[in-house]
Amino acid sequence: MTDDSTLGGYFRVHSRAPAFEGADGSAYSVAVYVDEDPGPDGSFGGALIFVRWSAAGDQPEGHVETEYLARGQTIKEAEDHVHALTLLQVKEALDQAIQRASERPAVRCTSSGGEVGRRGSSNPTGCLARWSRAGSTWRCGRGRRAHWNLRC
Repeated sequence: MTDDSTLGGYFRVHSRAPAFEGADGSAYSVAVYVDEDPGPDGSFGGALIFVRWSAAGDQPEGHVETEYLARGQTIKEAEDHVHALTLLQVKEALDQAIQRASERPAVRCTSSGGEVGRRGSSNPTGCLARWSRAGSTWRCGRGRRAHWNLRC
């Protein structure tokens, strides 16, 4: 394995998020999501969020996210487990998330600091994500506060 063959290794070697072409032909970058608060079992869930970029690559057009891919007794432990995924596993998770999203109604997206998802019938997960260009931060809550720091 090379130093950048895992998600965490790629972040360390390249100081940016890896990019992927999704099964839908769109360009995506990836960020790690870890709950800020533990679940009922006391563990923290870790997942991935994939930002879909415009054809020009200059603005986000939406996102897909995975189910929890790892759990840990601390935020760092959950994050480390997600960072240990190989890039092939990350790509597979992206394609699965795209497939799941295609089976649900679309989520609205704006590019300049607006809402990416809305709670309600158009977004059955109840995810409300916000894009902030200044802070490069997505905020979403699967019933909890959580955040991603995108390195893109």
